[in-house]
Order: sequence, then C-alpha cells, then structure tokens
Amino acid sequence: LEIQEKYLPADHSDIVRTLHNLSVTYADLGETQKAKEYFSRAEDIVQRTLTGKHPLTHIIARTKTNVMDDIIEIPDATPDAPSV
Repeated sequence: LEIQEKYLPADHSDIVRTLHNLSVTYADLGETQKAKEYFSRAEDIVQRTLTGKHPLTHIIARTKTNVMDDIIEIPDATPDAPSV
C-alpha cells in the first residue's frame, strides 16, 4: 500500500483493491477497527471516482454486505431486561 500510494494517483483502482484486501484480512483476524478504517477508505474512493459498472464497485458493495455489516456494532435499542 505504501509503495502504491507513493507512485499511483490517490484514487487509483489498485489502491482500492489493496485497501479492500487489507480490510477483509483484518476482519478475518478480528481486528475490526483496522478493518473498518481500510474499508472506509476504499469505499470512499469508489464512491467518488468509479461508476456503477466498474467491477470494484460491486466488490465493495458485496464486501459491505457480507463482511463489514457483520462487524459494525449496532446499538441495542431495547433496554436490558431485569434479571430474575
């Protein structure tokens, strides 16, 4: 990633692919904060620069559904029930 960021434009699709791969790897390792950070960067680039027909657009959307939604904490809207 460091080398890509040095030599490629900041919104290059190779950087998106690397960020995506890092996010999935960190999610698999249980490092959810790092996974979210890398995924967020990849998703941001895709939303700003790629069309809906670009393959990475579909890959990012599928990863968001299959991986990231599982690790994003959703606060519980109901209060804890009292112990009996």
